[in-house]
Amino acid sequence: MPWNPSNESKHHKPLRSTENIIASLLASVYGSRENFHLLQKTLEKSYERKYHEKLIDPVEQLLALFAQDSFTREDFQDLQQRLQQAYQACFGEPYDSAADRLVGGLKKLLDEYEDKR
Repeated sequence: MPWNPSNESKHHKPLRSTENIIASLLASVYGSRENFHLLQKTLEKSYERKYHEKLIDPVEQLLALFAQDSFTREDFQDLQQRLQQAYQACFGEPYDSAADRLVGGLKKLLDEYEDKR
């Protein structure tokens, strides 16, 4: 019998346990990473609509990732590069770090110095 909320209220007990619902959802996306991500996003959006808060805090997730022993310097550099690309795609300009601004300022000073010589 397909799941129907009215059946649950009629029989005064849940016809499907949470574990069965989760197993059914996972079985429906088994073997498809794309479908799994779609399910994940759907669940996140449902949670946010119901509770008016984000289910997952990206900053907390990044910090947890950094704390893992398996997270390497190369992983960090790859993440940093991807974030810079995302910044450029979002704002239409390259990310300008404090170091980039400092180097730019030093180049400008050196150019001015060379012009005065």
